[in-house]
Amino acid sequence: MKKKDSIEIVDVFVLHEWYYKIGGVWPLKRDYIKFGMFVVYSLINIIAAYIDTIAVFGNLHLMVENLLETLVITMSLFMVLVVYFHPSLSELITTVKNEIAKEDYQTNEERSLYYAYNRIAYGLSKVAMTSSVITVMAMYMKPLPSVVHALYKSLGNNGTPVDADVLVIPFKGMAVLNITDIRIYFVLYVYRLPCVYLGICHTLTICFILSLVLHICGKLSIIKQRVQMFDTSSKNKLDTAIRHHVQIHLQLIDMVKLIEDIFQYILLLDLVQTSVRLGLSSYVALTSKDAGSEFLAMCTFASYASLLFVLLYVYCFVGEYLTQESKDLTEAYYQCNWQEMPLSCKSSLLICMISSQTHLNFTAGKFYKFSLYGFTGIVKTSMAYLSMLRTVI
Repeated sequence: MKKKDSIEIVDVFVLHEWYYKIGGVWPLKRDYIKFGMFVVYSLINIIAAYIDTIAVFGNLHLMVENLLETLVITMSLFMVLVVYFHPSLSELITTVKNEIAKEDYQTNEERSLYYAYNRIAYGLSKVAMTSSVITVMAMYMKPLPSVVHALYKSLGNNGTPVDADVLVIPFKGMAVLNITDIRIYFVLYVYRLPCVYLGICHTLTICFILSLVLHICGKLSIIKQRVQMFDTSSKNKLDTAIRHHVQIHLQLIDMVKLIEDIFQYILLLDLVQTSVRLGLSSYVALTSKDAGSEFLAMCTFASYASLLFVLLYVYCFVGEYLTQESKDLTEAYYQCNWQEMPLSCKSSLLICMISSQTHLNFTAGKFYKFSLYGFTGIVKTSMAYLSMLRTVI
């Protein structure tokens, strides 16, 4: 963290690194032993979760509950594997971190432009990760009050066995076990603790990807400002400025393409499964209300659906930023003092204008563009799932 002119530029990737290093995942400092243990543990629990889902087949409410959790942890493991194994990601992270540390700002205004996106990335990562940890820990600790209360009653009744229905293991994957021994229960309870980390890896990777995109948005806003301030009084200075501008612009284009190459399948699968989860959770929230079930259960699924809604919006919000900054750069080329430039500089600027006609976009699978307009399409798709479930079932 560095400070200058009362504006702090934060290396947001330090936060991501701290979380990733817990599982030995961080590409710049891989830990093969920790990562191997984490993957094996995750696979065992994911398989157990799907067995649990099959065991409750036919009970829609329980199936949806299981799927909402199982899809997330499956996606989390896939994300972690991509982050760990992709050969180009470490180079991308190093480049971005070097750019942040270099602080290549020619004016305070450029610094402020980058700071606006840096603040969004840091705030988003901090709030999202804190919320994720609190949520997953709450899920992990949810059975404890009932277990402690049942254990207290058991001790008061001369050690009567605790009801197996009370001894619920946190997270899906253990429902097929009929546990009556309190000692076995606490062993399994502690065994499930690493699932907390698996649960937050989904949010962590999303924040990591969005921070990379927001960094590019900040850099685009800087070069847009420089285009508007081109000094046409000196041909040599102008040649140098345009050459430097082209180098940075090409680098940013390559970074966007690299992010798409690395995360295209992650983003596509996450988009699909998040849309499905939004429809399923909305359906269960509505049917719980219709059936007169517990109000708490309805609120839980409604809150879950709201969080998914926010997640999809953030994806599209950041994608809209990237597209808009790319469009603004195109406009800046036309608004600069190109009439006063020498012919050679005009030719270079014309090439920049032509290349900028294809705007940069944040996409899933290289075909679905994240934007505020696209957000309405995602919501419509999720509501179509909901409508189908309401009609068919």
